[in-house]
Amino acid sequence: MTARLWLSRGKGGLFHLLWPLITPVIMLTIYYLAFGVILNLRNLSSDTNYALEMFCGMAIFNIFAETVNASAYSLTSQANLVKKAVFDLEVIPLATVGCAVISGLFYLVVVLTAAICGGGVSAGLWKLPPLFLAYIFFCAGCAFLVSSLSVFLSDLPMLLPLLTQALFFLTPIIYPRSIVPAKLLPIVDLNPLSAFVCSMRSSILGTGGVTPLKMLYPFILGLASYLLGYAFFARTKKGFPDVL
Repeated sequence: MTARLWLSRGKGGLFHLLWPLITPVIMLTIYYLAFGVILNLRNLSSDTNYALEMFCGMAIFNIFAETVNASAYSLTSQANLVKKAVFDLEVIPLATVGCAVISGLFYLVVVLTAAICGGGVSAGLWKLPPLFLAYIFFCAGCAFLVSSLSVFLSDLPMLLPLLTQALFFLTPIIYPRSIVPAKLLPIVDLNPLSAFVCSMRSSILGTGGVTPLKMLYPFILGLASYLLGYAFFARTKKGFPDVL
């Protein structure tokens, strides 16, 4: 189901399967010209190129944003399939996660390529796979929760873009965490996306250290999100056919 959903994107277009690679390359070029050349913010972060650091953070965050926004319609848009399903309904929200992860991997490949061309990746790159796995579990838990709630709360899909936008600005993506005022740091740090973006970006670009404690926190978040989301989905899925 994940493959079918992902391959359906841009079907019939001239470049079709090339768009997932073309899009991040174009976006990185735009960010470099806008923030690295025109606004001359290359030295805002002392560790790496600002445009690349911001693009890396956005690539990571977009996996979550795409997962959540797509999950809101994953069940309601396939009401007939849900009512007649002869398979586990958990497959449907997980397919949206898989689709978002595939798209995100293309962005991360562009980030890694740009980092290598610009001077090399971090020595802590080995930390990226386990952190990315924890992030997938976190997104899966959110997909279970959002897809289930959207069946019963029809206004939720309209609200989610606003919530993801708020989370975006509360995550150190377009600004480094070091410039956040001390009194606002607890708010930024409470955002679970901050832990994933900062730790994964650090493992790629070397922007700040990823201590064992910082490695553990994303795993706790990922596991807790998955277990809670799955439990809620399993408890409520029996009522889906009646509502849809």
